[in-house]
Amino acid sequence: MQGHVKPLIARSFHLSLMVLIAALVLYGFGHTVDANLFHPERKQPFILYIHAAVFTSWLFLLVFQTALITVRNRRLHRRLGWLGLGFGVLMVVVGLSTILVMGKLQVARLGPDAALFIYRPIEDIVFFAVAFGLAMLWRRRPDLHRRLIVLAACAVTPPAISRIPMIHSLGMVYLGTDLLVLAAVMHDLITLGRVHPVYRWGLAIGLAGQWELLLIMSRQPAPFVAFARLVTQ
Repeated sequence: MQGHVKPLIARSFHLSLMVLIAALVLYGFGHTVDANLFHPERKQPFILYIHAAVFTSWLFLLVFQTALITVRNRRLHRRLGWLGLGFGVLMVVVGLSTILVMGKLQVARLGPDAALFIYRPIEDIVFFAVAFGLAMLWRRRPDLHRRLIVLAACAVTPPAISRIPMIHSLGMVYLGTDLLVLAAVMHDLITLGRVHPVYRWGLAIGLAGQWELLLIMSRQPAPFVAFARLVTQ
């Protein structure tokens, strides 16, 4: 009996985590979606609507795919894998396009100092792209694939967390994201008695990237400022 309990806990945990991430993203963006998309003061770029549609669709597909694994319907999960791959690629392409378009818009409205805006979402989309790409590469290794998808899902949460009213700093934003990863780490400790290398490396790289971003935003090194202004002209 005990041998069946741990796999059930593992599957239920990952579904619960994906539902939590999806709910968190929808809740965070729910504070600004009306003012930014449905009733904006200024006309918004069309790419912003595409971005919202693609990211929302990927989140729902992610939850559905995880639910399929929870009920052990691996055949349909694999069939939908190509759809997930397509949405993942769209996430990166549309995400980077949105960053550039909105970066130029921010600079036009607020001046050249706003160019550094681009580094926050670039940090997230690069981490997502690497984690998701590796998850697809190792899709036949469930232990790697599952954890890399968790990291990719966590990577899309910072923009949503930053929109929650009580969140006031970049440090608090990434603390929220890191707590989601730490929940997965604790799950490993409870079910495996150790932390899987994917989470060890993922958390270490993620923290290093967050620290680098904080340094860029606070110290504003000249090369980073120059690059940001170049791509947002």
